[in-house]
Amino acid sequence: MKIISSTKIDMTQYGKTTACSVFCVHVKVKSVDASAKDMIKAISDVSWISKLDAVSQITFKARSKRTIEKLVREFGTVTFLF
Repeated sequence: MKIISSTKIDMTQYGKTTACSVFCVHVKVKSVDASAKDMIKAISDVSWISKLDAVSQITFKARSKRTIEKLVREFGTVTFLF
């Protein structure tokens, strides 16, 4: 996965207020499967997922992969602003 650009979004332009920082990140993905595994590993290493039992972790990884595959099928290459 290659990061093409990253921009901090001013949510007031969209009529929203938040105490959080919101970013738009444009990436180019060569392999959805490899990128999904990398993202799951990164998230798992620093979050509540690493505290789950082995079966729950396997379930999370399987569900994440299916969700990512569905998003790729449904949206393909799309720009999102939330």
